[in-house]
Amino acid sequence: SAALERRHPSAKGGATSFVIDFTALLLGGRMAATLVATFGAVLRGLSESQRRQMAVNVLTAMAATQAAGFVHSWLGGTTGHFEWPWQGVPIAAAALAYCLVRYTSLECVVPFVTRRSVNWQWLQRVVGDAPDFILAAVISVLVVTAIGHRMWGLLLVAIVPMVFAYRVYFRHLDRLARERRHRD
Repeated sequence: SAALERRHPSAKGGATSFVIDFTALLLGGRMAATLVATFGAVLRGLSESQRRQMAVNVLTAMAATQAAGFVHSWLGGTTGHFEWPWQGVPIAAAALAYCLVRYTSLECVVPFVTRRSVNWQWLQRVVGDAPDFILAAVISVLVVTAIGHRMWGLLLVAIVPMVFAYRVYFRHLDRLARERRHRD
Protein backbone atom coordinates (compact mmCIF):
# COMPACT_ATOMS: atom_id res chain seq x y z
CA SER A 1 0.00 0.00 0.00
CA ALA A 2 2.79 2.41 0.90
CA ALA A 3 4.58 1.73 -2.36
CA LEU A 4 1.42 2.16 -4.42
CA GLU A 5 0.52 5.48 -2.81
CA ARG A 6 4.05 6.76 -3.25
CA ARG A 7 3.70 6.18 -7.01
CA HIS A 8 0.45 8.18 -7.07
CA PRO A 9 0.88 11.41 -5.15
CA SER A 10 -2.55 12.54 -6.30
CA ALA A 11 -4.21 9.90 -4.13
CA LYS A 12 -7.14 11.39 -2.28
CA GLY A 13 -7.19 10.53 1.39
CA GLY A 14 -4.97 7.45 1.17
CA ALA A 15 -7.74 5.12 -0.02
CA THR A 16 -5.38 2.20 -0.52
CA SER A 17 -4.01 2.34 3.00
CA PHE A 18 -7.53 2.82 4.35
CA VAL A 19 -8.65 -0.49 2.82
CA ILE A 20 -5.78 -2.30 4.51
CA ASP A 21 -6.24 -0.47 7.83
CA PHE A 22 -9.99 -1.04 7.82
CA THR A 23 -9.56 -4.71 6.92
CA ALA A 24 -7.26 -5.01 9.95
CA LEU A 25 -9.92 -3.30 12.08
CA LEU A 26 -12.61 -5.72 10.94
CA LEU A 27 -10.38 -8.77 11.38
CA GLY A 28 -8.48 -7.98 14.56
CA GLY A 29 -10.02 -5.00 16.27
CA ARG A 30 -8.86 -1.51 17.15
CA MET A 31 -5.36 -2.32 18.42
CA ALA A 32 -4.46 -4.48 15.43
CA ALA A 33 -5.72 -1.80 13.05
CA THR A 34 -3.75 0.90 14.85
CA LEU A 35 -0.60 -1.20 14.61
CA VAL A 36 -1.14 -1.78 10.87
CA ALA A 37 -1.96 1.90 10.26
CA THR A 38 1.11 3.05 12.19
CA PHE A 39 3.36 0.64 10.34
CA GLY A 40 1.98 1.80 6.99
CA ALA A 41 2.41 5.47 7.88
CA VAL A 42 6.01 4.86 8.94
CA LEU A 43 6.74 3.02 5.68
CA ARG A 44 5.22 5.82 3.62
CA GLY A 45 7.11 8.36 5.71
CA LEU A 46 10.48 6.73 5.12
CA SER A 47 10.22 7.79 1.48
CA GLU A 48 9.60 11.43 2.38
CA SER A 49 12.38 13.86 3.03
CA GLN A 50 10.66 15.56 5.97
CA ARG A 51 10.55 13.54 9.18
CA ARG A 52 8.09 16.01 10.70
CA GLN A 53 5.55 15.07 8.02
CA MET A 54 6.07 11.41 8.87
CA ALA A 55 5.26 12.12 12.52
CA VAL A 56 2.11 13.98 11.49
CA ASN A 57 1.05 11.10 9.24
CA VAL A 58 1.66 8.54 11.99
CA LEU A 59 -0.30 10.51 14.58
CA THR A 60 -3.13 11.16 12.12
CA ALA A 61 -3.33 7.49 11.14
CA MET A 62 -3.36 6.43 14.78
CA ALA A 63 -6.06 8.93 15.75
CA ALA A 64 -8.27 8.14 12.77
CA THR A 65 -7.95 4.38 13.27
CA GLN A 66 -8.65 4.63 16.99
CA ALA A 67 -11.73 6.78 16.31
CA ALA A 68 -13.00 4.33 13.70
CA GLY A 69 -12.43 1.40 16.04
CA PHE A 70 -14.16 3.15 18.93
CA VAL A 71 -17.21 4.03 16.82
CA HIS A 72 -17.33 0.53 15.35
CA SER A 73 -17.29 -1.19 18.74
CA TRP A 74 -19.57 1.41 20.37
CA LEU A 75 -22.25 0.73 17.74
CA GLY A 76 -22.00 -3.02 18.29
CA GLY A 77 -19.70 -3.91 15.44
CA THR A 78 -18.05 -7.31 15.58
CA THR A 79 -14.62 -8.40 14.42
CA GLY A 80 -13.93 -11.46 12.31
CA HIS A 81 -17.52 -12.40 11.46
CA PHE A 82 -20.53 -10.45 10.27
CA GLU A 83 -24.28 -10.76 10.52
CA TRP A 84 -25.82 -8.87 7.66
CA PRO A 85 -27.40 -6.35 7.44
CA TRP A 86 -26.93 -5.47 11.10
CA GLN A 87 -23.22 -4.76 10.75
CA GLY A 88 -23.75 -2.19 7.98
CA VAL A 89 -24.37 0.74 10.33
CA PRO A 90 -21.28 0.23 12.55
CA ILE A 91 -19.07 -0.28 9.50
CA ALA A 92 -20.35 2.80 7.66
CA ALA A 93 -20.17 4.91 10.83
CA ALA A 94 -16.59 3.75 11.45
CA ALA A 95 -15.60 4.68 7.89
CA LEU A 96 -17.16 8.13 8.31
CA ALA A 97 -15.45 8.60 11.69
CA TYR A 98 -12.11 7.72 10.12
CA CYS A 99 -12.69 10.23 7.32
CA LEU A 100 -13.81 12.97 9.71
CA VAL A 101 -10.93 12.53 12.17
CA ARG A 102 -8.36 12.28 9.37
CA TYR A 103 -9.43 15.50 7.67
CA THR A 104 -10.00 17.35 10.93
CA SER A 105 -6.48 16.46 11.99
CA LEU A 106 -4.82 17.28 8.67
CA GLU A 107 -6.80 20.40 7.78
CA CYS A 108 -7.49 21.98 11.19
CA VAL A 109 -5.44 20.62 14.08
CA VAL A 110 -2.02 20.36 12.40
CA PRO A 111 -2.21 23.84 10.81
CA PHE A 112 -3.40 25.32 14.12
CA VAL A 113 -0.54 23.71 16.06
CA THR A 114 2.07 24.74 13.48
CA ARG A 115 0.62 28.27 13.34
CA ARG A 116 -0.37 28.06 9.69
CA SER A 117 -3.71 29.02 8.25
CA VAL A 118 -6.50 26.53 8.74
CA ASN A 119 -8.21 25.23 5.61
CA TRP A 120 -11.78 26.35 6.22
CA GLN A 121 -13.08 24.14 3.44
CA TRP A 122 -12.12 20.94 5.25
CA LEU A 123 -15.75 19.98 5.77
CA GLN A 124 -16.30 20.11 2.00
CA ARG A 125 -13.42 17.64 1.61
CA VAL A 126 -15.01 15.35 4.21
CA VAL A 127 -18.35 15.44 2.40
CA GLY A 128 -16.71 15.02 -0.99
CA ASP A 129 -14.47 12.11 0.05
CA ALA A 130 -16.89 10.28 2.37
CA PRO A 131 -18.26 8.15 -0.50
CA ASP A 132 -14.71 7.04 -1.32
CA PHE A 133 -14.21 5.91 2.28
CA ILE A 134 -17.56 4.08 2.28
CA LEU A 135 -16.59 2.30 -0.95
CA ALA A 136 -13.20 1.40 0.52
CA ALA A 137 -14.98 0.03 3.61
CA VAL A 138 -17.15 -2.14 1.35
CA ILE A 139 -14.01 -3.50 -0.30
CA SER A 140 -12.61 -4.23 3.16
CA VAL A 141 -15.81 -6.07 4.10
CA LEU A 142 -15.58 -8.18 0.95
CA VAL A 143 -11.95 -9.07 1.71
CA VAL A 144 -12.77 -9.95 5.33
CA THR A 145 -15.77 -12.03 4.26
CA ALA A 146 -13.67 -13.93 1.74
CA ILE A 147 -11.00 -14.55 4.39
CA GLY A 148 -13.62 -15.59 6.93
CA HIS A 149 -15.13 -18.14 4.58
CA ARG A 150 -11.68 -19.26 3.41
CA MET A 151 -12.45 -18.34 -0.19
CA TRP A 152 -8.83 -17.92 -1.24
CA GLY A 153 -9.68 -18.50 -4.90
CA LEU A 154 -12.18 -15.65 -4.79
CA LEU A 155 -9.54 -13.33 -3.37
CA LEU A 156 -7.15 -14.24 -6.16
CA VAL A 157 -9.83 -13.71 -8.81
CA ALA A 158 -10.97 -10.43 -7.22
CA ILE A 159 -7.47 -8.99 -7.27
CA VAL A 160 -7.46 -8.57 -11.06
CA PRO A 161 -10.58 -6.34 -11.28
CA MET A 162 -9.47 -4.43 -8.20
CA VAL A 163 -6.10 -3.65 -9.80
CA PHE A 164 -7.86 -2.46 -12.96
CA ALA A 165 -10.29 -0.34 -10.95
CA TYR A 166 -7.36 1.07 -8.99
CA ARG A 167 -5.56 2.05 -12.19
CA VAL A 168 -8.71 3.64 -13.67
CA TYR A 169 -9.31 5.58 -10.46
CA PHE A 170 -5.79 7.04 -10.40
CA ARG A 171 -5.85 7.85 -14.09
CA HIS A 172 -9.03 9.80 -13.37
CA LEU A 173 -7.32 11.60 -10.45
CA ASP A 174 -4.29 12.39 -12.60
CA ARG A 175 -6.56 13.79 -15.31
CA LEU A 176 -8.35 15.98 -12.77
CA ALA A 177 -5.02 17.21 -11.40
CA ARG A 178 -3.78 18.06 -14.91
CA GLU A 179 -7.01 19.95 -15.65
CA ARG A 180 -6.69 21.88 -12.38
CA ARG A 181 -3.06 22.78 -13.14
CA HIS A 182 -4.05 23.82 -16.66
CA ARG A 183 -6.80 26.10 -15.26
CA ASP A 184 -4.38 27.56 -12.71
